Amino acid sequence: MNRTVFFIDGFNLYHSLRDSGRSQYKWLNLRKLAEHYLLNKDILTDILYFSALPTWNPEKRRNHEQYLLALESENIQIVLGKFKKVTRRCLVGCNAVSNTTFETFEEKETDVNIAIHLLEYGLTDKFDKAIVISGDSDLIPPINRVKELSPHKTIGCVIPKNGNDLGNHCDQRVRLKESVLKNALFPREVNYKGKRIICPKTDWLPQ
Repeated sequence: MNRTVFFIDGFNLYHSLRDSGRSQYKWLNLRKLAEHYLLNKDILTDILYFSALPTWNPEKRRNHEQYLLALESENIQIVLGKFKKVTRRCLVGCNAVSNTTFETFEEKETDVNIAIHLLEYGLTDKFDKAIVISGDSDLIPPINRVKELSPHKTIGCVIPKNGNDLGNHCDQRVRLKESVLKNALFPREVNYKGKRIICPKTDWLPQ
C-alpha cells in the first residue's frame, strides 16, 4: 500500500481557478478532490493546504477564514504564510509618467513552506507517494531533492492551469479538469463543532 500525502498550493490553485473562468468552484472540498486522484493501492494519510490571509482587506480575510474552517472540518492541515506590502513601478497602462509607483501585496513563504514540509515528510518517511497540487515551477528544486534523497518514493502533480515545467519533474502528472471540480464541492452550508459555516459568496458555487 502507498501512504499518500497531498501538498496543496492554495494561492496557485485559487488564481488558476479565477484566471481560467472557473471561480464557481472556489468552495472546493480538497479532501474530495484528493480522493479522486487516489489509485487502488493508495492510502490517503495527510492533506496539507498552504495559503495566507489577506490582512489588509477585512472582507476577503473573513471569507478566507470561513473557507479554512470548512477545510478543517475535513481534517485538512492548514499551513499559513503571510502577505508583504511591496512597492512596484508602473510601466504600462497607468496614464502617467513611467516612474510612477504603487503599493501592492505579495504572498510570501508559501513556496518555502511547501518545500520544507515536502522535504520533512520525505526524509522522515511519512509517505510513499506525494502529490503536489500546483503549477508553480519554484517547487521543482524541492521535488528534485526529495527524488534524489529517496528515489524509491513517487511524486506526482496535479496541475490546475499552467505548469508543464513542474510536470516534467514529476513521476506522474495530470491536469485538473472541470469535471473533477464539479464533483469535489462542499455543500453551501457545512456544520463543524456546532458552528454553521456558510459559503461566503454566491459565485463560489455553481448557480
